[in-house]
Amino acid sequence: MSKWTNLNKVRIHNSKETQKHFILKAMVTKLLFNAGYAVYTEDNENFNYNTTREYRVSDVKAHKLKEPVMIIEIETNPTKQHIKDLVEFYEDKNLYIIKTKEISDNIIEMEKQIKYILGL
Repeated sequence: MSKWTNLNKVRIHNSKETQKHFILKAMVTKLLFNAGYAVYTEDNENFNYNTTREYRVSDVKAHKLKEPVMIIEIETNPTKQHIKDLVEFYEDKNLYIIKTKEISDNIIEMEKQIKYILGL
């Protein structure tokens, strides 16, 4: 289980994270929190392991009782190979990939798109 100090906070991964990436991560976190999920961002205390014990730190991980864990990866310039790698790595989880270039810069439209993608 992740540390409580990381719960429902938006964390920066590194200095290369774009402004839009960070805004999307914050919006995803808030929408999931408002929907009753426990939300973790860039949680290096609880890596996501796959069956071969490789790990990744996901942009957003969310869960609530009696529902499977949600993994949300926000991608700025994803290659086909990177998307394939994510899908294979998270094969047993509910993975949502949000491509920043496919999301509106308008904050109202952005929220609608994120809600639609996440089924909220």
